Amino acid sequence: FSFDFVSRSVRHLLCAMAGAGSESEITDSQQQTQTAISQAEAEEEKKSPKEVGFYFWISRIRNIDLEHQVFEAEASLFLNWEMTAAEHAAYQVKEGSYYNDEFVPAWSPTFLWANATLETNKLMGYRAVKKGDMDYYGYVITEPRVPYLCEAYHKVSGQFTIRSHLKNFPMDSQDLVVTLEMGDPLEVAVFVPSLAKNFDVGKRTACDLTTKYSDLLPFEACA
Repeated sequence: FSFDFVSRSVRHLLCAMAGAGSESEITDSQQQTQTAISQAEAEEEKKSPKEVGFYFWISRIRNIDLEHQVFEAEASLFLNWEMTAAEHAAYQVKEGSYYNDEFVPAWSPTFLWANATLETNKLMGYRAVKKGDMDYYGYVITEPRVPYLCEAYHKVSGQFTIRSHLKNFPMDSQDLVVTLEMGDPLEVAVFVPSLAKNFDVGKRTACDLTTKYSDLLPFEACA
């Protein structure tokens, strides 16, 4: 917001200067002002936090214990963020593997599972992604938000804590919450929905749940 205010003020100054002085003076002033605007926009771009897209797929939920306020889950977490064209070109596909567990990106986010005690928390690797590539589930990435992406794939399983609300039992509704917190400062990185996800495919969202292998009876699942 503060940058928009400065940008508009500079353009107002340009309009004021255009009302006085010779044509050459006005042209010089316009060029100087446009240069100042470009520099300000470039500086603002540098200050913007890196967007880290996420897609969370819960493959199984079991052992929902409302008395002890916990449940167990198995899930896959996909994180993606912008990478440069040079980084993308340097990426090497690992033979026989969808992700390269030997590739080290120039930058990767730090994060923590705030309400979990994990049995498994494994980084399966990274891969470079661009328009036209397929995602992990075989869908073509048609409209990524940036030209080149670095994607990380994590597999997790463990126990998650919740806060049970039993006032309306047996007609109660419970939220099974998974809390993922960004470890980097807000000015460095922020979570956003996946930068590569095809949200127009079926009913897919930033978080999906497979109920087939989940022990949700006698519960009625609402995703």
